[in-house]
Amino acid sequence: RVELDAVNLFLANKYGLPVTPIPPVLQLSPAASGTVALQWVATLGRQYQLQSATNLPAASWLNEGAPLAGMGGLLTTNIPIGSEPRKFFRLQLPGN
Repeated sequence: RVELDAVNLFLANKYGLPVTPIPPVLQLSPAASGTVALQWVATLGRQYQLQSATNLPAASWLNEGAPLAGMGGLLTTNIPIGSEPRKFFRLQLPGN
């Protein structure tokens, strides 16, 4: 999957072809006390903005920190566990 997304990004940059990126799959794992780790396979050259909401459908999504740059491998970010009984996450691709 990473290779296919890299090929699509190359084609889009070199030939100006419209390419729909392959959506990354978020994985959740325990991290340091009071946080959870979210990780996904990130394509080199893409920016990722993690967003959260406490209800679905969400009236609005809130950014979780600044956009993160893909380096061509697994990208991990730690998120503090809040007092909300549940939280939903999604990734946006700003500026791509």
